[in-house]
Parts: sequence; structure tokens; C-alpha cells
Amino acid sequence: MTEAEWQEWARVHKACWEIGPLIDMHEGQKLQVGYEFNLFAQFPPEVKGPEARRKVFPEIHARIKELCEQVFPSEASVARLELAPIETSVKLRPETEFAPELQRTVRVFHKQEYFQGVAGDSRQRLAPLEERLKAFGLKAGSWGRG
Repeated sequence: MTEAEWQEWARVHKACWEIGPLIDMHEGQKLQVGYEFNLFAQFPPEVKGPEARRKVFPEIHARIKELCEQVFPSEASVARLELAPIETSVKLRPETEFAPELQRTVRVFHKQEYFQGVAGDSRQRLAPLEERLKAFGLKAGSWGRG
């Protein structure tokens, strides 16, 4: 899909993302080892009810996966990016007025040493990925109310 097609898809599905810490246990302590990009997409407005949602569920997940493959590089110099398995349930977040959303997570962590921990400037290094998501039409957090 072209960037313009992605922007239209993002608009129809109110696609957005959040970034959170990737925390793991190491030597009995919680350690931030990276970040998680959580990507969300709602069902199109014309898709209503559980049966209709069940039918389009695989298609929306496939599109989110395709989006992840275009936005997140398969090879990076210092980071490893990993697409988490499909979540088979819908998400309901207050910031989207509990509209049903599908979610995929991309984990970003140090390529060489998983338990290296996060450096102070590492959050800023995610800016190019956020800019790429914006270019594809996704919004940070949510599309807001209405």
C-alpha cells in the first residue's frame, strides 16, 4: 500500500500507538530492558456486532502486521525489534471510549545483550519510528473524542 492508502486505512480504523517500558526480571529485580510499541486499530464503522467483527478480525490483524513490517526495520544496528504474537481478544481503552480495538505489540530491546538495561537517551532514539507511524496516518495515543 502507498503512504496515502495507509493514511486512509489509519483514518477508517482510527489506528494509533502507545509506547511503554518493556520490563523484565533480572537477578530478582525489575529492569527496563527496552520499549513496547502497542499498535491499535478499531473495526470500521460499518462492522457491527460480534459475528461481523469475527469475520474481519484476521484481515485487520494482517494489515497491522503489514504496517509493522513497513514501519519497523527488520535489521537495526543496536536494537532488536520483535513483533509479539497476535492477541486474540479485543482491547477496550478509556481514551477511545471503550471502542473495541485490535492490538499488536512490537518490542524494542538491545540487540546484543537483552539485560543491558535502557540508556538515558534511548527514548529519543525511538523518534524516527514515531515519525514513520505519523507519516502512515497513525495518531499517538488515540484519535480523541468524537
